[in-house]
Amino acid sequence: MAQAQHEHFKHCTMCGTSWRDLAEFVTDFQLRVEGYQACFPQPDLGLVMLTHRADGCGTTLAVAAAELRPLYDGPEFTEHRVGQDDCEKHCLQVKDIEECDVECDMAWIRTVMQYLRRHELPAHMK
Repeated sequence: MAQAQHEHFKHCTMCGTSWRDLAEFVTDFQLRVEGYQACFPQPDLGLVMLTHRADGCGTTLAVAAAELRPLYDGPEFTEHRVGQDDCEKHCLQVKDIEECDVECDMAWIRTVMQYLRRHELPAHMK
């Protein structure tokens, strides 16, 4: 007899905490955004790193940018601006989690990280 699979958004392999959906994950004050490891050819494959600050834990979780895409509902830019004169170079520094104003195909993840850092859901998800 097969066991039933329990669906969840993320699971902490160190302490066993599970977040059943993206909304629960974003609003968890025990998660702290630490950085973003960009994947320049395919921004959706970049990784957002978060520390799980629960008592006795402290592990780092890596979440693929694509899994966080539902948090973004702003303009979609298709041009890759990294390294161009107008590039603010945020994506070149892993620990830089600031938002970016450049119309670049990677700008959306910078906006998403602000929701994660503030532990708030965007208006379209409330």
